[in-house]
Amino acid sequence: MITRKIGFKKEKIALDFLRKKGLKLIKKNFNTKYGEIDIIMRDNTQIIFIEVKYRKSDLYGQASEMVNYSKQKKIINTSTCFLKKYNLYDKIPIRFDVISINNNPISPIEWIQNAF
Repeated sequence: MITRKIGFKKEKIALDFLRKKGLKLIKKNFNTKYGEIDIIMRDNTQIIFIEVKYRKSDLYGQASEMVNYSKQKKIINTSTCFLKKYNLYDKIPIRFDVISINNNPISPIEWIQNAF
């Protein structure tokens, strides 16, 4: 439960960051049998599916490194469900981004566009 609370807090930080960059929120925490997409946003030309990762220490790697091939497949399958549900499949370009939040005062947020 504490982990999920931290996750929601970090997703809020990511959402605020992305809104300042000009993106518009479509949906948060979209769930299917394949998994969940943390944040779905839109810019002027595409839909962006965003995975938010947080690590309190980079001792064992950066947060972004946690988005491995298996996690990517789950996000892709979940995004396909979203696009079909809202009749957007093959109608608008999409992109997959990762927001990495680390306990690094110099660079606490890393935005990896077109991450996979």
